[in-house]
Amino acid sequence: EAQKPVALLQALIELCTIPGQVVLDPFMGSGSTAVAAARCGRGYIAIEQDSGLCDLARERLALIPQGQPGDSGSIRD
Repeated sequence: EAQKPVALLQALIELCTIPGQVVLDPFMGSGSTAVAAARCGRGYIAIEQDSGLCDLARERLALIPQGQPGDSGSIRD
């Protein structure tokens, strides 16, 4: 398990992508990368086999204001 602050992930996503692009996280965990991507105006695809972590990530993503660029994404469990 590798914990990363959302602020760090946001900085990396903004540095390496442009708005509208999609960020892939094949080992989602609690969804920090998806949250950072959505906050940066990027789409996301996040994959996690633990359904409990998928639920947690969905809850975190639901707190991001709707209509924000990049609020489209997909979580697969």
